[in-house]
Amino acid sequence: TAEGKASCEALCRRLKCDRKDKGRGEITIFVWERDDVATKIRKAFLELKKDFKGLAAHLDVMNMLTFTRDQLDMMLRGVPNIGKISARALRFLHSVVEEMDRHPARVVSFEDLLVVLDRAVPTFDEGDDAMASARDSARDSARDSARDSAR
Repeated sequence: TAEGKASCEALCRRLKCDRKDKGRGEITIFVWERDDVATKIRKAFLELKKDFKGLAAHLDVMNMLTFTRDQLDMMLRGVPNIGKISARALRFLHSVVEEMDRHPARVVSFEDLLVVLDRAVPTFDEGDDAMASARDSARDSARDSARDSAR
């Protein structure tokens, strides 16, 4: 059917070849998400220790998510030119950790993690653009004031 064909094409567009283990391992196919952070979380989940049913321990998933969030926060701290991007990424990771914390099961399937990722994707509302506009306008005003006082 046309609907099935469209679904297959959409999935194929998301499939990418990449190496496991941060680009050093064997080549494999990954499904890429709308967002690079979600893709990295998916790849990291695939590396977690799982039981015979393919389920990872809830604690392992929580440790992975909090470690990722903390590392990203530490890495991006003090880099003002990417502040908006880092704020979005950290907000996303924080919402993933909160969603995962509400997950009732002691083990997590890959599908469960995908549901958590879908629920946690933040909406990039106009507040982000409004903050950027306010910041840009304040910067322009400060530049104009400095130029006027120099005259």
